[in-house]
Amino acid sequence: MPPAERPEEVEIAHLLGVLLPHLEGARRVLDVGCGNGLLAQRLSSLGFDVTALDRSLKRTERVAAVRFLETDFLGFADAPYDALVFSASLHHLFPLEEALAAAERLLRPGGRFLAADFDLEAPDVQTARWYYDMEGLLHAAGLYRHDKVEGSPTDEPLARWHKEHLDTPPFHTGAAMQAAIGRRFRGLQVSRGPYLFRYVAGCLVPSPHAVAVARFALEAEERGIAASALKPVGLRLMAHKDEGR
Repeated sequence: MPPAERPEEVEIAHLLGVLLPHLEGARRVLDVGCGNGLLAQRLSSLGFDVTALDRSLKRTERVAAVRFLETDFLGFADAPYDALVFSASLHHLFPLEEALAAAERLLRPGGRFLAADFDLEAPDVQTARWYYDMEGLLHAAGLYRHDKVEGSPTDEPLARWHKEHLDTPPFHTGAAMQAAIGRRFRGLQVSRGPYLFRYVAGCLVPSPHAVAVARFALEAEERGIAASALKPVGLRLMAHKDEGR
């Protein structure tokens, strides 16, 4: 894999390590909530036929090899896909049951449902404090975007975390996503891992140090999880559509 040239590519490289084992044999892939478009680009470069959609493509980097569509996933219609990928997007989709019904409709029988998201309820006080301490240090060093910092270092970290994640409608919790996928799809596999480094990678000020900082944040989070000092906030939910449907 080529070396990362910007911090977002550290995130994409890690994400591909999670997704690719579940995409073996797939050809047509739908990237739901494609964001900046980097994941869709990388999947396309690896030989997948990728369609990427988002409600807004204003910040999406488009390439000719990927079919980019600005549309609402719930009303999207197309020929069946071998796999649907949701990267940090499923927790936004509301109503959740309608989103999963759309996913089922868009998958071929046996097609794969892959969600790499975060569990809103996962952090404990120590995990939230670790994240905000890292954010505060990077901000003080001039490496973190000022407009991305909410709250104060004196705030109780877990209360700050939940306040920053208030939304309307509210984000789906990890438990809610897991239960809803399990009701509609087969063979649900659940795993957990790092996620907070993605916030860091996405909020860094462009600099010669940004890639190294993003990689350090990932490795530090992985070490903390391995030592049971941090709760794994990342949630991976992999399942498939019933062969008979």
